[in-house]
Amino acid sequence: MTFWKTKFVLAQFLAITCFAVNGCGDGSGGVSVSGKVTLDGKPLPAGLIIFVDNAGAVVSTNVTNGEYKAFVPKGPHKVQITADPPAGGAGPLKLDEGGPSGTASAGQAIPAKYNTNTELQVTIESGKPYDFALTSN
Repeated sequence: MTFWKTKFVLAQFLAITCFAVNGCGDGSGGVSVSGKVTLDGKPLPAGLIIFVDNAGAVVSTNVTNGEYKAFVPKGPHKVQITADPPAGGAGPLKLDEGGPSGTASAGQAIPAKYNTNTELQVTIESGKPYDFALTSN
């Protein structure tokens, strides 16, 4: 190949790669977000936080020692937070009796109003912290 053909092929490759990495979204981009997740005032030891936008796109990341970090597209999102109950059913995530909003969904240590029937919503606008203070009832 000649020098100019090589440069042209390389430029095409780079353009295609950039398009593949950045996608063809609405241009709203995304931001790095972080925050804290507490249950009854105590950091959630371990769990998963899931952001779902209006188009159904999902971003999820682990919650560790009550903290999370993720790259999330800007805009409105429903948020779901899940955590497995401690082994043996005892420990800091044990739920009190409390009716439909205070009971955990099957296999969950967190009430359904925070995961399968989530009431949590945020609008991601910048890299500011998004904290979630959950209650077991």
